[in-house]
Amino acid sequence: MTGLHDRVLEVYAVTDEWIDLYDHRVRVEFLSYLRPQIRFGSSQDLIEEMRRNVRQTLDVTGSES
Repeated sequence: MTGLHDRVLEVYAVTDEWIDLYDHRVRVEFLSYLRPQIRFGSSQDLIEEMRRNVRQTLDVTGSES
């Protein structure tokens, strides 16, 4: 169980392909800071923020959608 002051990292794979990462080791590199941890008022607000985050990530990495 995660405590109040533990650091947690959530990683989102920005791809149209299914990636099965269970039981695999993954290296995560930090390129840019997107946003602090925030509470969303609705699931729709979360979905919209994730879409913005995907666009930001593609801009930072120079990838195309």
